[in-house]
This record gives sequence, C-alpha cells and structure tokens, in this order.
Amino acid sequence: MSELSATPKSTLIGCDENELLHYLHDRYTANHIYTYVGSILIAVNPHQQADNLSVYEQIKDYQQSRDIMPHIFIVGDKAYHDMIKKNQSIIILGELGAGKTETSKCVLQYLTESYSGGNDLMKERFIKCNLLLEAFGNAKTIHNNSSRFGKIFEVHFNNEYQIVGGILSYYLFEKSRVCVQTKGEENYHIFYHLCVNAPEDIRNTLQLSSPHNFYYLNHEDYNFTSKQLRNPRPDNITDFIKYDRIMDCIDISQQDKFNIYNTLALILHLGNINFENDPKSTQYECKIISMSEQALTITAKLLNVNIDDLRNALTTKISMINKTVISCPLTVLEAQTVRDKLAKTIYARLFNQIVDFVNKSISFNSSTSYISIHDTIGFEYVHIGSFEQFCINYYNEKIHKFRNDHLVKNEILCEEEDRILNKLGFTNTEECINLFEAPITGCFYLLDEESKLPEPTSAHFTNEVYSKNKGHAKLKRPQILRSVTTTRKVPDNHDFLIKHFSGDVSYSTTQFIEKNIDILPYSLITLIHLFFFMYVPFF
Repeated sequence: MSELSATPKSTLIGCDENELLHYLHDRYTANHIYTYVGSILIAVNPHQQADNLSVYEQIKDYQQSRDIMPHIFIVGDKAYHDMIKKNQSIIILGELGAGKTETSKCVLQYLTESYSGGNDLMKERFIKCNLLLEAFGNAKTIHNNSSRFGKIFEVHFNNEYQIVGGILSYYLFEKSRVCVQTKGEENYHIFYHLCVNAPEDIRNTLQLSSPHNFYYLNHEDYNFTSKQLRNPRPDNITDFIKYDRIMDCIDISQQDKFNIYNTLALILHLGNINFENDPKSTQYECKIISMSEQALTITAKLLNVNIDDLRNALTTKISMINKTVISCPLTVLEAQTVRDKLAKTIYARLFNQIVDFVNKSISFNSSTSYISIHDTIGFEYVHIGSFEQFCINYYNEKIHKFRNDHLVKNEILCEEEDRILNKLGFTNTEECINLFEAPITGCFYLLDEESKLPEPTSAHFTNEVYSKNKGHAKLKRPQILRSVTTTRKVPDNHDFLIKHFSGDVSYSTTQFIEKNIDILPYSLITLIHLFFFMYVPFF
C-alpha cells in the first residue's frame, strides 16, 4: 500500500487550505480520486471512468476485497450499517460540474447491488429511473453534462434491511432553459433525441425535423427553412430506443409515452411562433408573423384547441375592470413573454409527471428505515446571473452553513476544540443569508413587495435593495469594464453584486419580477385547461 493510501483519515483534520490542496493534487496524480477529511469524503472529478472499470465491476471488486482505501462505496456501506440504528442521509456537495450526480449514482448502484434482496426488477428500475431523469432534466453546459435540478432519493428498507422501494423528490428545476440557453449550452437532452433519433413515423406524426429548425433548440443564426443541423450530435438511433424501453420498464403505457412525445413536440412548435408589430395598429399591438402560421397551426393541433383561440390568447390579455372583462392587445415583447411562460409551464408539468411515473415504479407498501441521497444543485459562478442563479446560490449559502454548523464544526469540536476553526478559515455565511432572507430588508422580501405594486420595475427593486442595505458587507455595485459596457444589454442600475462564500457574482434583475410572479395569463389558463384535462392523470 502506498504512503498516500495508507494515510489515516483523521490526518487531514486541522490542515490549512494549501496543505489540503497539495495533498489532493498528489493523490489525484497517483490516480486516487477519493480522500477522507474526518468523516467527509472528498472526490476529485476525473472526467472519465475511474480504474477503467464499470461501476458494477468496481462494486464486485470492493465486495470481494473490502478495501479500506477511501471510496464512495465505503460511505454507502457505513450509511447502511448505521441505518440499522437511525435513518441516514448522504449529502453530496460541490460546484457546478464537480461530478455530484455521477457520485450519487455510484452510491445508489452500490446500495441496490448489495442490498436488493434478490429483487432484480426493483434494482433495475432504480438504475434506469436515473437515466430517464437525466434525459429530461440534464443538459449540456459549458462544464459538462449537468443536472439542472436538485434531487433527494430516499432508498427504503424492510425489517430485514433489504430494499423495498424508494421515493424521489426534486427542487429548483431550471424550467427557463426550455426557452433560453447560454451561448455554448443546450436545451434538455430529450428534445434532441426526439428530433434526431426518434423513428421516422413518430417524427412525421409530430411534424419534427432537425433541431436547427426550432428556435428553442437553436438561438444562434435561427431560420425556419434550413434542413441541416450545423453541429450534428454524436447520438444514434439506439439512444431514443433506450429511453423508450426505459419507459416500458417502469410501466409507462404506450398512450402515456405518446402523450410525452406529443407534449415535447408542441413545446418546440410553440417556440417557432413569432410576432411583429401590426402596421394597422396605433397602439403598439402585435400580430403573429406570416412565417409562423404553420407553427401556430401545428401547435393548436397538438394542444387540441381552436387556432383562433390560441392566436388571441398569445396576442391579447384579459383584464377585469369594474366587473367588466376587457381584452387588451399585447406588444411584441409581451407576446414573446407569454409564449415562453406557456412553454415553461407545460415542460415543468411534464417533468413533474415523469417524477410521478418514477415514484410509482419504485413504490412500496411499508418500510422500517431509509437512506436519503441528496444530489444537491451546485453553486453557479457566472459572469452575470439571473433569478435562477440567484435562488441556486442562496440555496448553496444555506447548505454551506449547514455543513459548517452540523458536520465540520461538530466533528472538529470533538477532536481538538474550536482553536482549529480560525486556522481552517471558516466562512461565516450568516451575513450573506440575511441579505437574502431577512424581513423588511432581505432581497426576497423586497422582491415580493415590488411584485405587489401596480407597476413594478426591476430598476426600483434594485434601488430598494441598495437603499435598505446600505453598507452591507456582502452587497456591492458591480464594476463593469468600459470595454464590456458597449455590448451589455442590461443597464447598470439593474445590477447588484453579492459576495458569496464561493466567489463574487453579479446579478441582472431585469427579469426577477416576471420570474418571481411566473403566472400564466388568464386567457391561456382557460385555453389550455382542456389540454391538461385530457391527459389527467397524465398532467
């Protein structure tokens, strides 16, 4: 055994940041991606399959040797044996692209391989459910294939401590990605599989073609006529068949599968509906452009609604004044916002239904104990963040505080008292958390108050944040380089910078109010009610 691998797990308690990084680098160079710091396991993402073995082969190798080398399987094994006394949680933390989802899959696969009690069907469903969730909830980002939601997987056991089923819950699902992606990133995988890899009869029925022909999949150099995908994906026809068969495995009916594909297609066609100013109007009202008429027709058909009703719902809004219903025309920007809200609402409901299908496939009658695996959504360090990054990074501040308060501090106090805390340089996140959630002065409180105003604006909200938090150590005005301001689309008075534990992030507040309210117009709610009703219990 090498000197590195023989190092006791308690050795690193009390080391400073430089010592820890140097030690991790040495182990990584020696092909050891796991390292203990007390009871915490640090995993350095190798961006490849470790040891050139499949997870299944690694599990069998570990079960035969019971190697004491640091490994995620040991964490799973310890959680299982401690669960006999008390329910356990495994919390997997890390920034975006750190490999949290792969680590959670390794833990889950270890538990199902080791303690399924011979229930091969349940074991298979646990693994395949994860793959299905990746298709609908993962996307290519500038880092890697990233989960765009956080999830908690509870693995439940009977009185003989064998797996009987599970419960999946999720949070902070990034539904805005359906309509907008950062340059160099993509939409959710399932859209590309459907457009490129689905059998021809399905694509013909749903009138699908190359991803390059759909606005939600191709924001750069978008046009309606190109038939070629500029950057063909390496996927092949077997990928779509794989996900189709996974749905069979978890008992999704043929009709429900078609409903899923129908819903994905209508979102894509909906995104191709665009608007222009109506030259006959003097009130800046808009109309659907002639090139979008085909997309409008297809969307109405897939939604099973009247085409004129859909047209009116996308280009007008209904207001109630003195108990009188008044229809008001929308501007181009307002119509685009309504269209995108509809697309995001439908996909969010679809994802929720996929989770329901997963939970039904691994349901159980009773259990005596469980292990919950928390695949957290990582901190997002971006040049300019929006409301999604704002919420995600607030969540990470809370998780960071929990880790410090309930894991690291408690363990160190038992070992060497609190004299080590200063050496470790713990970041106090209380100030930053208060900036988000404090009554009267917190950003969330101020945002809710702004949203209640008759005419809320992002500029007024931003000014209120600065006004109520003068001199706050964690709040700064962004310093925008002169060379950058010429290409910025966001005015400086719509920004603020927060000094997070993991780094400084500037946020553009231009869409905070819309995303915080996030309610469909009444005209669309009544229009699509029939669509949702048709697919009950699908939706």
